[in-house]
Amino acid sequence: MALTPHQVLSIVLIIYYTPWLVPTSFLLHRHGIGRAWGWLYLFIFAAFRIAGASLQFASDFSESNGLRRAASTLASIGVMTLLLAMLEVIENVKSTFASDPIHSRIWTLLHLSQYAAFILSIIYTFTSHKDLSHAAAIIVACLFACQVVVSVVFYIRLLSDPTRDNHQPGNEDKYHDNVNANKKTTFILLFALFSTPFLTVRVIYMLLSTFANNASFKGRDLDGDGNADTPANVYVVAFMQYLMESIVFALFMYAGVVMPSLRKAKEIEKEKKNKLLNCQERNERV
Repeated sequence: MALTPHQVLSIVLIIYYTPWLVPTSFLLHRHGIGRAWGWLYLFIFAAFRIAGASLQFASDFSESNGLRRAASTLASIGVMTLLLAMLEVIENVKSTFASDPIHSRIWTLLHLSQYAAFILSIIYTFTSHKDLSHAAAIIVACLFACQVVVSVVFYIRLLSDPTRDNHQPGNEDKYHDNVNANKKTTFILLFALFSTPFLTVRVIYMLLSTFANNASFKGRDLDGDGNADTPANVYVVAFMQYLMESIVFALFMYAGVVMPSLRKAKEIEKEKKNKLLNCQERNERV
């Protein structure tokens, strides 16, 4: 029995994302879960893609709409994990600023809104209320727009940082440290900006598959029960969803590999503070 294009796509996704579980686990250990949740979201994303592809493959051999709905939910939740990973990258950049450019409550609201969309999508799986799916899609689209705006604002702020050109004689070490930190922060933020075109295509597909009455995006409802009995166009799904996600995933993984260990950076920063305190104590004694 020949495999259908959707079954081939499911197999490709399983083969592609399964090996990534090991590198994402390495990044979790390298950066520390408590210090960089973005790498945990990448691990979750890879797991979701493997599970979703497995469910999609199994649904072709079953008449149950539950498997297809579960696979569709994992597909929509997957983009949320990528956006959460992007949000964590932006937050790492934010933590390097001397003054916080965004109020902590606004940052908390962004995180909670992502989790709300996540919960709405899960509830939709069990209730099939389309209003929940529509609300989740709108929340995700709005949050993505906010993250892009924040990334651009942060990038402009980094470029206009006075420490880039403020070289004071006799303070070369501090100057070079500031320049290197600025370059690393700008480098990290560029990955978030590079991912925005691909995430834009992915978010547009999410909106089309949620709101557009087109079989290419939603599949066909043959029995009129409100559930798609045939999958969406495999080529549209492969390009607008899975290809875009794989590019963004690879960008964030590369960023995690080339970034200095956040755990080591925190330890070095702590050592510098301890040395500074020790020097101050010695000066006071003298």
